[in-house]
Amino acid sequence: DHGTARELGKLIAGVVAVEGNPRAFAGRDLVADLNSAFDGQHYGQFNWDQAWAMLALRAAGAPIPSAAAQALLSDAVNGGGWGFAPGMNAEVDSTGLVLQALVAAGVPPTTTVIVAARAYLQTQQNSDGGFPVRAGGASNAPSTAYAVMGLVAIGENPLAPTWRQSGGSPIDALLRAQSAAGGLAGTSGDNDLQATAQSIPA
Repeated sequence: DHGTARELGKLIAGVVAVEGNPRAFAGRDLVADLNSAFDGQHYGQFNWDQAWAMLALRAAGAPIPSAAAQALLSDAVNGGGWGFAPGMNAEVDSTGLVLQALVAAGVPPTTTVIVAARAYLQTQQNSDGGFPVRAGGASNAPSTAYAVMGLVAIGENPLAPTWRQSGGSPIDALLRAQSAAGGLAGTSGDNDLQATAQSIPA
């Protein structure tokens, strides 16, 4: 049992990142395991399952079913933006992740839903340059990182004037969240492992 498609997708991405073979890992073909979870449209019940499955397939050099990308596009709320699961209100983290997955699947950044998602992210950015989970909340490192990675995926420059607020850019916000020890602030304090790991790619 490898858990959800989300967990399996992360495992595949990690194996590929260290130049391992996800088709022969601990005696298992992880790509085949992941594809066995596909029901013709979805890899699981959550948008994060779908997105991580698609990112993992791209990392492994495996084809991403066009139906999976179309389902994820259809699961956007209010024309742009995604929540953790279909039908949930949009938030920054999920939107940033899904944008990466859609681009990985070959969906053009000019697609209407992606253009709307970009506009959604712009409405969520705080004056300090960072991003909250949703507008009205405080900026945090993981949400800012997911926003940055989603923007970069669709061809946006997070250092451009468009994304620079009075408090600076999203990257400035991430750097302010970093402690002298090198970690980034998260739920466990100034040097939160998860927040740091999520912020490094951004």
